[in-house]
Amino acid sequence: MKTTNNLVSVILPVFNGGEYLDAAIRSILNQSYTNFELIIVNDGSTDNSSDIINAYAEQDGRILVIERENKGLVYSLNEAIAMAEGDYIARMDADDLAMPLRFEKQVKYFLDNDVEIVGGHYLIIDKEDKIVDTCIVPVDPNAIIACLSICPPFAHGSVMFKKKFWQANNMHYGKRFQEAEDYSLWQDFFNKGGRLGNIDEFIFSYRLHEDSFTFRKLKKMNAEVKVLRRIFVKQYKNELHRSLIELAALKSRSLFEDALLLECAYLLTKHCGDMLFFSLLKRSVKKNIGLTIMKIFSGKI
Repeated sequence: MKTTNNLVSVILPVFNGGEYLDAAIRSILNQSYTNFELIIVNDGSTDNSSDIINAYAEQDGRILVIERENKGLVYSLNEAIAMAEGDYIARMDADDLAMPLRFEKQVKYFLDNDVEIVGGHYLIIDKEDKIVDTCIVPVDPNAIIACLSICPPFAHGSVMFKKKFWQANNMHYGKRFQEAEDYSLWQDFFNKGGRLGNIDEFIFSYRLHEDSFTFRKLKKMNAEVKVLRRIFVKQYKNELHRSLIELAALKSRSLFEDALLLECAYLLTKHCGDMLFFSLLKRSVKKNIGLTIMKIFSGKI
């Protein structure tokens, strides 16, 4: 599938991203799915970002550029989405890479599944594009809900969502959680009835480098995540109960899903005082881990 009638609007905010920006833009322009517009917001960069952006914009009419003084990431995202013409909104960051089939696979997932937002597994790369780790995201719907009580179930730069759902629910990136703006948004999608999905494939490379986080930023983000966890667990206690019970009932669970079960059950205990539920799930997880170890030693894994 090279293209369909579904236009994808790619949102790429940039602030002094010149070092990796060329590779990020090329990874978008080299997509197998060609029916997209690329909206680049140059958020007051003082490096060579503007030169790189304008050079590409002169070559490709699908690139739209917003250049202005610095107003921050949240403002830039809301501004770009408001002007997007696409059926789907795809996020992208200036230091990451989209794999060539990313948009094709995400659009197909929307056509085949009844969801409003979709992500996928991703690689973690260093400044030289070398793979240093991999990140597997939850795929089972119940595992995604369990994950949502703990942390974002997507990498921010890997998601694609439906513009129609965004508009119908008057959604926007909020200003309250400046460092955990993505986690807050995914919870808001769920709050408003959005269905979340993940492709069981690698579609994206997240670049980890010395400028990715500062200690102060990480400290603030962790504090915001704790607040979001508490709010979500208290508000959706019953939904989390159902999801964890269904997840625990699966005959074949990964150790990753077991970890989600325990962590989510712990949060339910911490914020809702549900000790019995935690004990029951812990017993189920111990049994599954025991069976997994037996399979390993018997040569079945």
